[in-house]
Amino acid sequence: MSDTEQTELSLSEAWQEDRLAILALALCFVISHMLAMYIVPAYEEAEVQAFENPDDPLNSVVYIGIILVFTAFILWIAKQGLEWILQLIFLSAIGVTFIYVFYPFFHILYI
Repeated sequence: MSDTEQTELSLSEAWQEDRLAILALALCFVISHMLAMYIVPAYEEAEVQAFENPDDPLNSVVYIGIILVFTAFILWIAKQGLEWILQLIFLSAIGVTFIYVFYPFFHILYI
């Protein structure tokens, strides 16, 4: 039996074992994108955007730079063994994300 046949067999077995999880993940992906398209008008009404000029091609460079600097910072903290700081950063990021996600809806309700 060749390596290719063994790989196909193991992928087939993996699909059989994890079919429900894979389909649930695909469904979550589709639902989240459909909801995102549905709530775009709320964000436009609240005038929420990351940059003043969303058509500026340098926005991508800024995003990549931010990601690289933040990743280096996180890796440095992990190397120092400061897990409690990592936990604080990630929990804070989740909280700020909730604020940004629900901000347009608070705007609609005048909160």
